Amino acid sequence: MTLTRKILTALLGLTVGTVAVAAVALYTMVQHHTQELVGARFQDSLVPTARAVDNLLLDALRGMHLNVNDAVIRDGAPAEVSKQLRTIND
Repeated sequence: MTLTRKILTALLGLTVGTVAVAAVALYTMVQHHTQELVGARFQDSLVPTARAVDNLLLDALRGMHLNVNDAVIRDGAPAEVSKQLRTIND
């Protein structure tokens, strides 16, 4: 092998090595950044949905509590209870 060929092979090796190191570093940085963006977007969409479900359940519990405290619904005859429940939706 001539000296020129050895020098070219060494330069090619350095170039390939440098590109490989840069590619690995760039891949890990992009992967980390992408995971952060996906996590933030997921959290941004999940938190309002969870709050809406919580509010729905709390409203249902409040409504049940109000209905249980109603004497007609709690102790009334079936016809009175039915009439009272029909007036709640109006």
